[in-house]
Amino acid sequence: MKTFKYVLGVLILLCSFAAFAEGSVGAGLSSIVLGLVILPAISDKLKEKFSFCQKKPVRYVSYVALLAIIGATAPDMNNIGSGSSSESDISKTPYEKYLSQSEKDISALSDVTKKNRDTTITNLKKNSIYKELVDKKTVSKDYLLVLHAVSQLLSNQYNEGKSSNLSMDIDDKMQAIPDSRDFVLNVFVLEGEGGLTRELVEVMDRYQKQYGYYGEGGIVADKNGVTDKKIAPYDLTPIFVMLDPNTENKKLLDAIYEARQKGISSWDIPENQYSYLLRKDRYNSYLKEKYPNSPYYIDIDIETTPQEICSEYEDNEVSADNKYKGKKVAITGTIERIIKSGFSDDPIIVFKGTFIKDVRFYFSKDSNNEISNLSKEDKITIVGTCKGMTLGDVVLHKCKILE
Repeated sequence: MKTFKYVLGVLILLCSFAAFAEGSVGAGLSSIVLGLVILPAISDKLKEKFSFCQKKPVRYVSYVALLAIIGATAPDMNNIGSGSSSESDISKTPYEKYLSQSEKDISALSDVTKKNRDTTITNLKKNSIYKELVDKKTVSKDYLLVLHAVSQLLSNQYNEGKSSNLSMDIDDKMQAIPDSRDFVLNVFVLEGEGGLTRELVEVMDRYQKQYGYYGEGGIVADKNGVTDKKIAPYDLTPIFVMLDPNTENKKLLDAIYEARQKGISSWDIPENQYSYLLRKDRYNSYLKEKYPNSPYYIDIDIETTPQEICSEYEDNEVSADNKYKGKKVAITGTIERIIKSGFSDDPIIVFKGTFIKDVRFYFSKDSNNEISNLSKEDKITIVGTCKGMTLGDVVLHKCKILE
């Protein structure tokens, strides 16, 4: 019996090290105490020193109490020794939803598509870029262009009327990176065959943590402030929109706007599957719901069209004023003409409304550069404060271009 107690006591003491390693101090200390009091040598000394320890019920109650503390404070033993880390444990990120959905989508594929998917994965595993990014877990600025190319293809995937091909500029640059084009195309195909694998999602996660969601190029510093050599601009935001399409991640939402405003990517993706995030006017609506205190959110009371607002003013000006006047209104339409105010030289954009009424948007001179790049028949969204009717037209002041 003493031998059994020695073995049990030692095993419990060893468990205490595992508990401490997982950061559970309570379970570790309780395991040490329980392991020691079970050892016959220590148990006998306690009986000699404390008379109440000679009573079996007292000892057994003590054992049960210590076991209860260990059970309540012990770490998840399934994770001990798994080698998981905050970098690669995707189950602790929003991307687990994407992976779970991918599993469902893959199970619903036809036998032919499943076979094609297996072939795509086999081809990827033979690819030298895959071996670097997945097998070796390499994180280097040298592969940012490759992931930017993946991002571009994914952006175009659901964009009606737009080819799912790489731009000539990116395609030319990738010629200098062996196997890069095959890697990009196979990743793109894999997404269409049920979704990316966990290993590829982890690659995206590692690069985002090291280099952020986008970069303007030039001399780049990583997250630790260490400068790297010159690289081309890159934008990974479409990848992370795909991985977390209902995101409330403020850094990602800010990065989507910044990468497009800086010209790294374009807002011009009207039919994209994720247009609510990658199209500027719908992006703003998404911010209103998910991130209203965003520095890029433009507060809007009403969204309408030039035809609709002009028709309402034609039918009943009093009713239309009650609805629109003094409110921030977003109007999407086609530019009829661009003129200047005869009094202040401030720029004015005119949308055609109805046969007899137009909508006039008054801007400050600060908008001259932006407006100078627009042309007649461009379709845009403008936000401004409605002033009601002036000289037969609907007028909005303090305007900004939303799209």
